[in-house]
Amino acid sequence: MLCQRIGWVFVAVLCAMTFHIVGSIEVTCYNNDDSKCVFEQDIMWDGMEEFVIKNSDEQADSTTEIILQAPFKTKFIPTEIFRKFANLKSLTIMEVGLDTISSDDFVNAKNLQYLHVRKNNIAVLKSSSFVAATNLLELDLSDNQITQIEEDAFNGLNEMTKLNLFANKVKDLNLAIFTKFPKLKYLVIAYADFIFSVPYDPEEAAKLVMLNSSVTILDLSNNYINSTDLWRHLSIFPNLETVYLMSNKVTHVDHMEEFKRLLPYLTEIIMYTNPLDVDWKEGAKTFFDRLQIDFKYDF
Repeated sequence: MLCQRIGWVFVAVLCAMTFHIVGSIEVTCYNNDDSKCVFEQDIMWDGMEEFVIKNSDEQADSTTEIILQAPFKTKFIPTEIFRKFANLKSLTIMEVGLDTISSDDFVNAKNLQYLHVRKNNIAVLKSSSFVAATNLLELDLSDNQITQIEEDAFNGLNEMTKLNLFANKVKDLNLAIFTKFPKLKYLVIAYADFIFSVPYDPEEAAKLVMLNSSVTILDLSNNYINSTDLWRHLSIFPNLETVYLMSNKVTHVDHMEEFKRLLPYLTEIIMYTNPLDVDWKEGAKTFFDRLQIDFKYDF
């Protein structure tokens, strides 16, 4: 039976309320021949803080992707989505005013792999916020208002390979938070007012390296990173292959003699639009060429 546009609507628990259309939901499901069907459905809501979804059980089973976006508004994740759409793999919540993520939100999101919560109002990520989303592969929190990430905020995300914190305000973030993911490959903390404010401690750094962080691509572009102990800070990611440092405050890099030991797998460094010292970058180019590392900078 082919997926058909039917009356999937969000309604509140109290049936006596007056409902009105507040936005639309984009639903992706699959037909019996495995072909994809995509359609939009109006969202109806009575203004309460709880939703019930009424839909065909057959279509619910075949739904793998949902996009919730403006003009719909909500401060919390409508968790009924996960109860009704048990096979949901991808959820996008964009520009709806969401400001809260809690550890209870993903109790029924056992199959969720891609979560994109972009352009909302999240300011704090509390401990174990995503602990129940155990199969999450990609988490996009870009363009929020995040200023604080508690140390165990990402606890339980053992399968995650990509984390995007683009365009937040995590100025004094401790990168040690990101050494606990056994499969994390791609980490983005660009346009985030980020600096290395946590003092470098060789003993503590050695402990972090022992965690064997799997990050291979790190994007720290458009922040306030300067030259102080740059390699030492980055060395908590010993498997780095590519690092993006465009539009920071780097003039040179200290401890070049330790570079190969600290970051043995690095193959690409991108430093466009930094105020690099002329003499240093000429010497650095020769140094990196010798190590077969692609050093990209403004000539």
